[in-house]
Amino acid sequence: MLRLKSTTYKSDIYKEFFMYAFLIFLGGATTLTRYKMTILQSDIGGIIAVLLVISLGVRYRVKLWNKYLFIFLGILSIWAILQSFKWNKLVIPATLYWDIVAGYVICMAYKRSIFKYFEKCMYVLCVIAIFLWGLSFLLPIMPSILKAISPNWINGLVESNILVFGLELPDFGAALFFRRNVGFAWEPGRFACFIAIAAFINLAMFKFRIRNNSHIWVFLLTLLSTQSTTGYVILVVIILAYLFNVRIYIKALVLSMSIPFVLYLFTLPFMRDKIDNYMIGEDRNETFVEVADYKADQDVVYVPQRFDGLLWEWYNFEKEPLLGYGTDVNYSYTAKRFNNKVVLYNGVIKILAVFGVFWGLMVYFLYYKGSVYFSSLFNVKGSMFFFIIFFMMNVSYAFYDEPVFLAMFLIPFFTNSKGC
Repeated sequence: MLRLKSTTYKSDIYKEFFMYAFLIFLGGATTLTRYKMTILQSDIGGIIAVLLVISLGVRYRVKLWNKYLFIFLGILSIWAILQSFKWNKLVIPATLYWDIVAGYVICMAYKRSIFKYFEKCMYVLCVIAIFLWGLSFLLPIMPSILKAISPNWINGLVESNILVFGLELPDFGAALFFRRNVGFAWEPGRFACFIAIAAFINLAMFKFRIRNNSHIWVFLLTLLSTQSTTGYVILVVIILAYLFNVRIYIKALVLSMSIPFVLYLFTLPFMRDKIDNYMIGEDRNETFVEVADYKADQDVVYVPQRFDGLLWEWYNFEKEPLLGYGTDVNYSYTAKRFNNKVVLYNGVIKILAVFGVFWGLMVYFLYYKGSVYFSSLFNVKGSMFFFIIFFMMNVSYAFYDEPVFLAMFLIPFFTNSKGC
């Protein structure tokens, strides 16, 4: 049984299946699942993703007649019309239209139970990940076995993948003494983001009780195994949220244990190296320009580090502050300065850079309202924590337009909160 406040839900095997499928697509560790669930992707993976959303909508009889769905599509259309006039060409943001519609279908199929299904499916995937990851360095033959049974569909920093689990490339696994745990994702940081948000949902559902809460310990252990800077920083925010929501004597106990723990995490060699590498300065920016110019001359894809990406996405926003550069990256300042193969994955500033200040702030507002709704639903003190955690994930990745997360944050708009 699934319990959210006073409402009870029967566990639904079909909803579990669809959630597992959506999570695997979010992980993007194979050529089959490496793309967003977009109707524009013509290969078999894109077709499967679209069919999944359509099947979900049909199975749960989701009606497309919804006031806020049309409002959001209308607002996006106004922006697209202005973009068309700006660039003197027809702009049709088909992928964004699909993201909103897919997010709506997922939202209306799951409604408030989306949080429980996300948490439950992530727990199972984490159990699989921590078990197979542990075997991979306890049994020397395990990596060879996984590689032998892995289909030829690898995408990202992995050497093998069986959909629910993969192994990181050995060259990228020297953070401590063993490979980082990538789970079902294409790299450890992405997996860490999903674990972190599932852990926070779990704490909210359990009213921040960790006693007799086995899921939270699995999430914590799996998050630590990723050795991800992004994951560890978000973990600090989760600890703060926990302290904000428990009694004073528990705060004192947890604080006394967590401070040394957090300090230790940030003194680990790979954490120190990353922090040093990510510091923004004039010399670092000059280095980025040199590398980007070299990559542009070689005509190869270059993905800068996250803070470099944030800085250059801000430059993109400064050049096009009102409407943004839109869905065509060729209009961005970065593409004009180097070429379109300098790829900025950061999502936080990208919202402003793509949509401009007015539409960008509207996106932030929608996610803020979703965070307020989440805190009200689970009686969480601190209505901004869900918002902060999600946008810390977006420092490293662009999750803001992923249908599953749109479904989570747009619930107060798409559904009747009293009856869903």
